[in-house]
Parts: sequence; C-alpha cells; structure tokens
Amino acid sequence: MGMEIGAVLLTIRKKKRIRQGSVCHGICGISTYSQYENGERVPDILSLRMLFGQFLRLYAQRAERVCIGGQFKVLAVEKGLECAAYP
Repeated sequence: MGMEIGAVLLTIRKKKRIRQGSVCHGICGISTYSQYENGERVPDILSLRMLFGQFLRLYAQRAERVCIGGQFKVLAVEKGLECAAYP
C-alpha cells in the first residue's frame, strides 16, 4: 500500500530541508500543517495543491540561490531550473 499523504508531505519537506512554517506560509497554520504530517488531519484538495506548489517554489528558489552563490549561473528552462558552469 502507498504512503499516507502526511507521510508524503513529511518526506518531501525533510528531504528538501524546508521548515514547516515556510511550507504552510499563507496556506494554513503551522499546527494544522503539523497535524497533516502526523496523520491527525487530512488536507482538503485545494490546500494540498497549494502545499505542493509551495514545495516547488521553495525548492526552485533554493536551487537558484545555490547556483548563483557558487560558481554556477542559472539558466531558465521550460521544465525547471538547470545550472551551467560559467565559461
């Protein structure tokens, strides 16, 4: 059987090293989000879509900072961000 939605949210957040407050900002409270992760509450479909969108935005912003902060530049590509070495 597949993972429960709370476990999916927790796994993604931990893997991407994102704080609960950053993920749920403007979507729901931290305590509500924590209840989602712990399986105590199930998010409605709109909240779930917004949370996954937030994960994507935060991850893209973080990738951009890492690329710009190092010896890389960010190239926008149709399906996300790609880093290329400076010439």
